[in-house]
Amino acid sequence: MFRRFNQTCFYLGFNDFWLRIFGVPIIGFLIPITFLNYEWKGLTDYIFFSVVSMLYTFIYWEGARGITILFRKRFPQFKDTQKRLFFKVPTILFFAIVLIGILFGKYVCSPIMTQFGAPPFDSRSIVAATFITLFCLAVYEGVYFYNQLKESIIEKEKAKRDHLQSQLEGLRNQVNPHFLFNSLNTLVNIITEDPNLAIRFLNQLSHVYRYILEVKEAPLVPLSDELDFLQSYVFLQQERFKRNLIVDIDVPMLYLQYKIVPFSMQILFENAIKHNVISTKKPLYIQVYVNEAHQLVVANNLQRKQQVIDSTKVGLANIKNRYRLITNELVIVQDDGSQFSVLLPLINKAHQLTTAALTTVNSELV
Repeated sequence: MFRRFNQTCFYLGFNDFWLRIFGVPIIGFLIPITFLNYEWKGLTDYIFFSVVSMLYTFIYWEGARGITILFRKRFPQFKDTQKRLFFKVPTILFFAIVLIGILFGKYVCSPIMTQFGAPPFDSRSIVAATFITLFCLAVYEGVYFYNQLKESIIEKEKAKRDHLQSQLEGLRNQVNPHFLFNSLNTLVNIITEDPNLAIRFLNQLSHVYRYILEVKEAPLVPLSDELDFLQSYVFLQQERFKRNLIVDIDVPMLYLQYKIVPFSMQILFENAIKHNVISTKKPLYIQVYVNEAHQLVVANNLQRKQQVIDSTKVGLANIKNRYRLITNELVIVQDDGSQFSVLLPLINKAHQLTTAALTTVNSELV
């Protein structure tokens, strides 16, 4: 019994129990006034016609409901809506006209009903019956269409979020593997020269990769965490380039709770090191600060290499794409020929995320 009830609700798209409980009496009371407005002899007559109208309404409603379920089973897909309506509407109208002829024929021919002044079988009766069946058709098709449209929108949004999530995962996985090899080569060189420094170097390298593992799934991270990670990364790079790499980080504490895309500063540092000459005569200066527009600026002096090593395509495009997928804020690049600067948006709670903060999306999809 419950299984059959659930199947009926499935084909209708919702549980129509209370709609029928309240809908039939309401329409039953309105039909005599709206369509069968005869000269009532009194309240008793009106109540009588209302009760009879409710009986007819119930019969029309159940018939239209049954036809709806029949064609919903025959054409269950949302894409079959036009085809279903093409067959369903004429069937319901035919049902209404034939049924009213049968019911009113018996009704009028009955001596018991006639003495109460039963209304004749005329155009108003046909209009009333047509109204009831078309009303049922509109209600069931309207609710079904709304539910199907809502599910379609949810599925499209889910597919869009999944696509964005896969894009973001792909961008995260583009972290330059050369960094590990360069760090290990540096470690090999300092082990024999300064074992204590080698231990510090290894600890900082461990901190870098522990951070990478911890924030791998995070779309945004606090600036304080990213700066802490950057300090370890800078330590490793300065051991590699010694005093030829000069880094100045000046970020007020006010901004430490703001958020940025993880590894964005590390990628900018890596690109600066990759694309510029670093030597005793030409040291590389990298600055990190917050400008008046409350943007995080990563700037370096330009001394481009004539030949750049093969790129793994990790860089500005990576950062821009990740910001595009996560927030409406833009990454700004400035190049005046002597200095190269990248302005990263600092995200606070007031900013809206384009993917509903992907962390929430992840929890919804579980």
